[in-house]
Amino acid sequence: MRIQLVLQSDGQIVPFDHQPLLVGTLHKWLGINEQHGAVSLCSFSRLTGGKQTPKGLDYRTGAHFFFSAHNPAVAKQIVAGVMEN
Repeated sequence: MRIQLVLQSDGQIVPFDHQPLLVGTLHKWLGINEQHGAVSLCSFSRLTGGKQTPKGLDYRTGAHFFFSAHNPAVAKQIVAGVMEN
């Protein structure tokens, strides 16, 4: 199952090294689960839609990324985590 997350900007510049923060956010959305530390059957894309600035990436017009999981229950956990957050 593949889901697309569309994000709105709050005007802040996103640092170039934001990927670990995105990983942490996905783990937060997944919550306590059996997947952590096991072979991963899920993946996610980079944030797209930004413009490079000297200080980082500007997603003023918004951003989006994809999350894919072999098990639909994992994708549903992500959606539930997003809705709760």
